[in-house]
Amino acid sequence: MISGLLLSCKPEIHETTDEVIARVGDSRLYLNEVFYQVPALLLEHDSLATLEKFRNNWIRRELLHQEAIRLGLDKNPTIESKIETFKKDILAQSLLDHMISQSGDIQVTRQEAIAYYETHKDQFKLNEPYIRFRHLSAANMQDAENARQDLLRGISWENVVERYAINKQDALRDATVFHPLSLSLQNAPPLDQFIRRMGINEISPIQRIGTRYQFVQLIERKSEGELPDLTWVLDQVEDWLLLDKKRRLISSYEQQIIRRAQANKEIHLPDINHTNE
Repeated sequence: MISGLLLSCKPEIHETTDEVIARVGDSRLYLNEVFYQVPALLLEHDSLATLEKFRNNWIRRELLHQEAIRLGLDKNPTIESKIETFKKDILAQSLLDHMISQSGDIQVTRQEAIAYYETHKDQFKLNEPYIRFRHLSAANMQDAENARQDLLRGISWENVVERYAINKQDALRDATVFHPLSLSLQNAPPLDQFIRRMGINEISPIQRIGTRYQFVQLIERKSEGELPDLTWVLDQVEDWLLLDKKRRLISSYEQQIIRRAQANKEIHLPDINHTNE
């Protein structure tokens, strides 16, 4: 039944339904709750497995919750206090989220990000070497040797990847970005040892790692203490500045609430020293 429901709701994964997919005592789990709480990407990737996992977790939580009620733990003053604290925290965060959503479109322009980078360049100096390299993994030694020879003859990386690589998309994508040296080839120790000693454009010997035949070619190197290219960090700078704007907005909003409460004499602060005497 579940697989049929998922197939009928997919690809419109936001479609709602009041179909019950689990019951524990008087509690019911509806299919639309899954669509509401589970990220769409997970449902698109493996909807049935995702639903089964969500349902099993829900059943476990409901059974534990009902057992706690049966034992009267919900009447325990300490637990009641914790529940009240959690409730206040959730409501407070919901208020701030609502305030942000009502504050208009908070944006950071490229110009703002570039200006911040130019003013604070020292903060972006690399704390270790970074490298850009090509990594080819072939199914057999002959393909690996042919790929290596083609590169030495000047055949383009794209053509070599298309003809010989196992993971074509990964090979093309990874060759366009810089990686910290310490993490670049941690899953391929033999190649990691080679690339630390290689010169620019040098190609390593072929290594068999597991069932695959692999080699690397060093393309660029950035030393520790160098500044990264602006394109590396621009998106991160924009994200950080956007977060900073939201923090400032939240701080200003909180101060408004505090000042209003003070003006209305809603805050009372007994003398702590006097209280402890």
